[in-house]
Parts: sequence; C-alpha cells; structure tokens
Amino acid sequence: MMARFSSLGALLLALASIVGCSDLGAPLKPNPQGVVSISALDFGTVALSQSSDRTFTLSNSGTGTLAGTVSVSCGAYTIESGGGPYSLAGGESRTIAIRFAPDTVGDFSCELDLGDKIPPVPLAGSAALQNPGARAIVLQDSIAFGSVRLGQSVNRTFELLNAGRAPLLVNVLSSSGDFEVVAGEGSREIAAGTSINVVVSFHPASGGAASATLALGPACPNIALSGFGISISFAAELQPIFNSRCGSCHEFGMPQFYDTYASLVTDYSPYTQGRIKPFDLDNSWLYQKIIGNPVWGDRMPQGGPYLSDPQIAKIREWILEGAMNN
Repeated sequence: MMARFSSLGALLLALASIVGCSDLGAPLKPNPQGVVSISALDFGTVALSQSSDRTFTLSNSGTGTLAGTVSVSCGAYTIESGGGPYSLAGGESRTIAIRFAPDTVGDFSCELDLGDKIPPVPLAGSAALQNPGARAIVLQDSIAFGSVRLGQSVNRTFELLNAGRAPLLVNVLSSSGDFEVVAGEGSREIAAGTSINVVVSFHPASGGAASATLALGPACPNIALSGFGISISFAAELQPIFNSRCGSCHEFGMPQFYDTYASLVTDYSPYTQGRIKPFDLDNSWLYQKIIGNPVWGDRMPQGGPYLSDPQIAKIREWILEGAMNN
C-alpha cells in the first residue's frame, strides 16, 4: 500500500511540473526582473550656459513582462529619450538619456522614477560660474583606448592646463563606469599658468564598443572617450576549435600551411562572399553552417558531431565583437 501511494505522489508531482505548477494548486507565474546599468547618475559641474547628458540601460532579465513609466519632476533635469511608459519582455532593454541643464548656480539633487518595481535612480549635478579670466586648454578633444580584453585595463594620460589669468574651477568626471578617472578626478582649482595630469583607465565590463564623455568642469571642453571590449581571443580560443574540428577538410583548420584568419575573414564585394563578416551573423556563412542554417550544403562539421553550444557561443561573440585577429 505504501508503494502505491509513493507512486501516486510521484505521478502527481510529474503532472504538476508539466502543467507549470509550483505545488498541486498554484500555477507558476512569470517573474520580471528589472536591471539598471547604473546605481546613480552624477552630471558633475556645468556652467549656466551649458548642459550635461548621461545615458543608461534598463533591462528585463526575468521571464515576465516588466512594465512601468520613466519620469522625472525636477526642473533642471529632462528626459531626452526613452521616457514615458515602457513594457519590456524578458531579455529586452531600453536606453534612457537624461540631460542636466541648470538655470541657477547651486547643487541639484533629484530622483528618476522608473516605476513601482524598480528603485528610483538618484541624480546629482552642480552649476557654477567659471572665474573670469580662467581658460582651460587640452590638446585633444577625444581619447581612443583601442581594443582591451575583459579583465584587463589600459590607461591614457592628458594634461589639463589653465592658460588664463585667474584660478580655473574644474570637476573631472567620467559618464561611464567602463572609464575610470584614476588621477585628477573631482573638484579643484588650477592656478593660472599651471596644469594637472589626468589619468583615465578603460576596463570594459562587456564585449563590444564602449563610449563615454569626460567632463572637465564649468565652461571647460569635454573629452570623448572610446574603446572596444574583447571577450574572445581568436588565437587562444577559436584557433584550437578550427584546428581540431575543421582541419581535415578546410584550409582554415590547417595553420601549418595557411593563415587561418586570412582564410576566414575576407573582403566582401558585389562578387565575393567571405566566410566571416565582422559584426554580421546573417552574412557570415560559416556561422550559419555551424548552427544548422546554411544557404546551401549541409551543417558542419559534415556528418557531426557538431560543435557544442559553448563553442558556437564563442564564435558568435567573436563575430559580434568585430572578428578581430587577436
């Protein structure tokens, strides 16, 4: 009798899992999960005639629909894009741009409302008048950090000079966590005729292009920052896959005789189609072959066993990151 009840209990549990129940009576409900790419937005110090912009991403990492409204009620802050009602399915995201444009001198604190299910984002900014006679000089209006592998960082240094006759008010601040000011950050005065060195570090948190604005202070020029995060190494992670799984039939799997990268990433023209097209999965026909969606022929490797999901994911990310020879 006990064995009979045990079998019946197991059957009921199996049926519950099939129909999507958390127990014998309550069905499982989709659970949205809001994720905000920042914890707060600091706009630094701007002059009354200037403005400062910041962007961030609101994502839904859950399974249900995440709904709400993006709004702000402080006069110095406006939503430039991404405001109003939103409804994000699982995996979807929205980019939101906020502008700080003060009309009086002082400090401005506020909160950006993202809806009932997400904590508000604190906003902070200041407005100041630059000292008459101060003059900020930087020798570049942009800094490119190039490609940096995840987990590593690259530093760049520039000089911020006061070429005027009065103390220069500065407030050096980056708009993105991928770019950190490691020397020269924050508010200070630079005496007339002197300078400071500012050091910025790029340490990407994810693969792909990254950009930010480096604000220097009221009536000072901004510096555009750019870099590229690399999560996949062609030489260390992909070359072994091509060697072991493709080398018996294809030249890009035989590095002892052929340049693997040159064989894979070729120039596109109206008359030729390469095996890999950077940033473009649909027109990278090698990728389409390994996932089983070829325009012609069979899935590769021919006859199987096919590449594992982690191997395919690496090739996918490498293409989306520009298919670099790294």
